[in-house]
Amino acid sequence: MYNTAKDITEKDYTEFFNWCTDNVNEAVEAGGLEGADKTTFWTNSYFKDIERKNSGERIDNKLNINDVSKRNDEK
Repeated sequence: MYNTAKDITEKDYTEFFNWCTDNVNEAVEAGGLEGADKTTFWTNSYFKDIERKNSGERIDNKLNINDVSKRNDEK
């Protein structure tokens, strides 16, 4: 999932055609989870659709992104 999100961000991310929600959706699908409905436009709706379709525990408030980045860069 990390590699998919990283690749998409480096290659395809633009402010007008491929938003952060698209990156998240591709990463979710790469991890074998169900992505959002492609017709969903608003960011909040996109994420809620992903949450609704997949069970699990939210951990975003527990992540320290700087620590994750440092660990991945050291590999």
